[in-house]
Amino acid sequence: MRTFLALPVAHKPGTFFLYNTPASYILSAIVQKVTGQTIANAKNKLTAKLASLALPTPLGKGLPPGEAQVFAGKRYRFPSPPTAEAAGVTSPAPQPIETLSFRADAAAGTTVGSVRMGGKDWTFVASPGHWRPATPTGGLGQPETTGAQTALAASGAWIAGTQFEMKTVSYRTPFSTTYTLDFSADGVVVSSRDRLGAGPRMPRILQGKSE
Repeated sequence: MRTFLALPVAHKPGTFFLYNTPASYILSAIVQKVTGQTIANAKNKLTAKLASLALPTPLGKGLPPGEAQVFAGKRYRFPSPPTAEAAGVTSPAPQPIETLSFRADAAAGTTVGSVRMGGKDWTFVASPGHWRPATPTGGLGQPETTGAQTALAASGAWIAGTQFEMKTVSYRTPFSTTYTLDFSADGVVVSSRDRLGAGPRMPRILQGKSE
């Protein structure tokens, strides 16, 4: 324990993620000390509490979805990205986004989108000022998990007449991603940025064309 605590902090807290077994042991000891229970018994009670604490402030008010009806109903197709081998990397390639479409429900104040990715469809519902749950397998632009569903919450708002911003939070983990969709008459540019990662967090940019 003393050896672990004596190690220097390699990264500024909240900016980098690495699996850390000794830190998990310390957290377990703290939970047992504070609750007087084993980590197994305390886990269920703490899960809901920690999940609520993990959610940042949702995106605030944006333009009414009705403002974006000009883009609704269109389907945007994205070119296939290069394979991991072609790109010269050995890490798993992100699931490619194949198509994107959405509709804006002005009465409900929500934006409903459909993303086809890796041969599978995922639907999201996002609105300003609220978190809405979703449980896709994997995440937008992320490698798929081993079949387990990820607990995900989404919040989104139209920040300009042609620009939609959405934040997704995997609230059982420290991960969240912000997506910006910039629409034009014949296409859409999707940029995304992760809050945490095991490496430099560079924005990913995809460009789709209206069909």
